Amino acid sequence: MKNIEFYMYRYFLIKTEQITMFPEEEDDKVKIIYNFFSELEDTKKYEKTTKKGKNILFLTKKTNNHLYLCKFASEKIRKKHEPTENDIKILLEPDYPFVYVVFDLKRQLILVQHKSSVFQDRDTAINKIKGIFTPRTKIHGYNFTIEPVSFEKFFWDYIEKAQKIYEVALSLKAPNLFGGVYSTNDLLRDIKRIFNSTETEIKYKNEDGKLKISKKELEDPIKYASAGGGHWKIKIQQEKKSKRIVIKSIDNVKKIEIPEEALENEKALFQLMQKIKENDPLKGG
Repeated sequence: MKNIEFYMYRYFLIKTEQITMFPEEEDDKVKIIYNFFSELEDTKKYEKTTKKGKNILFLTKKTNNHLYLCKFASEKIRKKHEPTENDIKILLEPDYPFVYVVFDLKRQLILVQHKSSVFQDRDTAINKIKGIFTPRTKIHGYNFTIEPVSFEKFFWDYIEKAQKIYEVALSLKAPNLFGGVYSTNDLLRDIKRIFNSTETEIKYKNEDGKLKISKKELEDPIKYASAGGGHWKIKIQQEKKSKRIVIKSIDNVKKIEIPEEALENEKALFQLMQKIKENDPLKGG
């Protein structure tokens, strides 16, 4: 039986205005996405037309009040060649190949099926999905962002084995979902309050490759980024006299697989929920 492979991402809603002391702000933010899917339950599909064609999100199944299985299609124009009496006529026809997408609203996770015949790379799929939600969240004063959920161990394996380390760069989203799980969340909340930033970038460099990386200092920010709170990039030399290489967290997005034939039944969705829980760095819930 063929398996469907999903890549795991975390979505964030980040207030573009100054943080306030009112607790209802967090509730309002949650309602924006829940309301979108509540409407999707009624309409069954959402269309957005761009210069490159239509993007359509279809609701396939809902379970547990927070997990939505959808099909996401992006319009492509196909050439069809039709013989006539005297020549071959070229006809342009719209086509809507799709990928499965799972939205877990409780965990703020998005799982996107890997299918290169529909989207050549994952970034294209993510940007198109992001475009579905951005107009609505902007109206309410929020940026909608999507970041990969990756393996924290992946970062440290490369750091520990590197002959030389030239650069470590982190991009961390403003505090959102993690509460008191990571101390980095508190730091970013302070930065957000002072500067009203939606994202904080941290970069360490040494042109001679003699950068010293302290696990004690960086462990929590790397956990934060790997959990979907941002992304990281490192520039290293793996062996003596070898070329410098760049490694990114996007290169190691967490994956979940389930059987394709069973995807749309209740048993498979329960199995999917269990796998999401097992692979989410925020284990609770």
